[in-house]
Amino acid sequence: MGLGPNTYRNYENGDVPQLANAKLISLAANPDHFVELVNDCDSLKEAKKDKIIKKVQSVYSNEQKLFSWLFKYQEPNEFTGYKSPSIEKLSAMVAYMAFSTNVFKVKMNKLLFYADFHHFRKFGQSISGAAYQAIPMGPVPHRYGSLFEYGAENNAFSIELVKFPEREGERFVSSPDSEVFNSLSDSELNTVKWVKDSLASKKTEELIEISHEEEAWLSNKDEQSLIDYNFAFSLKHPGV
Repeated sequence: MGLGPNTYRNYENGDVPQLANAKLISLAANPDHFVELVNDCDSLKEAKKDKIIKKVQSVYSNEQKLFSWLFKYQEPNEFTGYKSPSIEKLSAMVAYMAFSTNVFKVKMNKLLFYADFHHFRKFGQSISGAAYQAIPMGPVPHRYGSLFEYGAENNAFSIELVKFPEREGERFVSSPDSEVFNSLSDSELNTVKWVKDSLASKKTEELIEISHEEEAWLSNKDEQSLIDYNFAFSLKHPGV
């Protein structure tokens, strides 16, 4: 990036990057811009450049494949709440819902649905960009199992296996000082908090029944279809 030893020394001593350098560092986080920086670097030999670029392309390709698997749609549309999908925001929603609350997987799915759809109803965009599917137990994020596993593996939250007399359940746990919350805007965080305060204390069975009253579920349950976010305007719960 063309930064000298003094610049690195300043960072090691805790100094904040200058605006121009901060923008350069931010650009380097984009794989395409990173490759441009590598190509423009005079201190690297061509063989080394080729090796670095191949590695970047390999990692970027794998990330794209994973992202395509996690989210059915990568571009904003009516099934993403006109928001580009963000695993960081979805993980932040899960982490916030889980903090100091006894939330298992079925309940978590309902809380996420109401948070995303209410934010769309009020602000014209969802929070996470996740698509939701109508299954027998109510609305759930599409491929929610993989989404939760990804968030847990990246330490946004943890999932504990809890044994009951006749079954096992997966409970979400998170830390109150988790930096993952920082990915949420004020309106997003306020919406998540409002839904949590309104619904998290209810029993799972009650939340399932509540979600079954929503037109978003009733109109899509037979085919277990993805739910158009425009159903947000007919939500009945929680009261607004």
